[in-house]
Amino acid sequence: VVVFFPVVFLFGMGKYLFTPLALCVAFAMFASYFLSQTLSPAYCAYFLKQHVPGERRMLLFRACDAGFEAFRHSYTWLLERSLRARWLVVAASLLLLAASLMLFPLLGQELFPATDAGQIVINVRAPSGTRIELTEQLTQDVERAIQDVIPEADRQMIVTDIGVLYDWPAGYTANSGSMDATMLVQLSEAADRGISSQVYANRLREAFAERFPGVQFAFNTGGMVSAALNFGLPSPINIQVEGRDMQEQSRIAEEIADLLEREVPNVVDVRVQQAIDYPTLKIKPDRTKMALSGVSQEDAVQNLMSALNSSTSFDPAFWLDHQTGNHYFVGVTYKEQDIQSFETLRSVPITGSDSTAPVQLQNLTADFELTQSAVEVSHVALSRVIDVFANVEGRDVGRVAQDIERVLSAWGQRNAGGGTVASWSVVDPQQPDKTLAGYTVRMRGEVSSMKESFTSLAFGMVLAAVLIYLVMVAQFRSFLDPFIIMF
Repeated sequence: VVVFFPVVFLFGMGKYLFTPLALCVAFAMFASYFLSQTLSPAYCAYFLKQHVPGERRMLLFRACDAGFEAFRHSYTWLLERSLRARWLVVAASLLLLAASLMLFPLLGQELFPATDAGQIVINVRAPSGTRIELTEQLTQDVERAIQDVIPEADRQMIVTDIGVLYDWPAGYTANSGSMDATMLVQLSEAADRGISSQVYANRLREAFAERFPGVQFAFNTGGMVSAALNFGLPSPINIQVEGRDMQEQSRIAEEIADLLEREVPNVVDVRVQQAIDYPTLKIKPDRTKMALSGVSQEDAVQNLMSALNSSTSFDPAFWLDHQTGNHYFVGVTYKEQDIQSFETLRSVPITGSDSTAPVQLQNLTADFELTQSAVEVSHVALSRVIDVFANVEGRDVGRVAQDIERVLSAWGQRNAGGGTVASWSVVDPQQPDKTLAGYTVRMRGEVSSMKESFTSLAFGMVLAAVLIYLVMVAQFRSFLDPFIIMF
């Protein structure tokens, strides 16, 4: 049981993975010890009888005894000759140890190997600002492409989630706008198909690249295991760009994404999550005209939102259906077909609490400006970040992460320390001998949790070896014999 005691000192993902296993084995061993001291002796006394000399035993027992005696004789013969050539045995053991250590670089590094979860999650992103009906047409074409690649016998269903409702449902989808869609392809049982989900994902990736240029796709075949290891992130590789200006952050993120695609093998589905090119209409109010008309900026915003979206966003009202128990939002808005141009928008009537008559929007604002803005903004510990996600195909995550760290170290200036989260300062493109103040690149995701878990597991293994040695010292009453036995 002392072997599993260091589990209480584990941290990170290893704590959640191995603590239940250690507790289960410890309880099982305590139960086994209790039975061996109580029930087993009673059963032996009742069922096992003393043998009489010359008693003819069963053939099975005689065969087992003969086999055990032959094995003991062979082991004794081998042990005697090994002790005679002890230096040769030690040299051969050290040689085998050195040979095995040479194979260590060939071992992969992953918390869990790739598994066939029987599903493929596809994140689809069209150009920013794509209308939702066009995204729907795109996903229909994607569904037909999936049906061409995956035969009907190997798939059960295709479920598509398009766009996002900017309310509490936004927390349950990976979509960030009308141009995004999340598609779930549920495959049949692994025993009923001869092709794994990873192979189908590769085939879909190649087919989509030819049929849908300009559309971004990302594939996830790990299922719940991958989601748990990534802490909900869509990919095992997550590089975050921290900074103050999203324009500069986006430039750095795009540069890193291009660098990964060119320099790191077996990296696929590289993309920047937070887009900053969403088409936006900027309306600058004229406060003097608003004050003279008795209209505040809040009045203008509420009237404009009522025309374009709905009054429920700022003045929610509900109607409750007592028969079904369902509630419905009640609000006012324009018909979608009534807003066809900027001129229609400029003529939206604006009323306020202090106004005497409606005033058109164009009489209260300057000219409209078409610009771009961020689709979503993410923060980590109050720092604004832009994420670069990437998947791994054909190699282990640890080896790919090492290549990424090497590439980023040649691109930027690696910072000292940081623990399991590697970080780099960004080189100033205008002054290559200096770094940009306030901008940092960090590698998070499954890589950092894997490093954290491996560190805690290594500490636990060393502590377990020390505890076992101390227990054997008490049993053998010697400090040397336990050392010889263990090493």
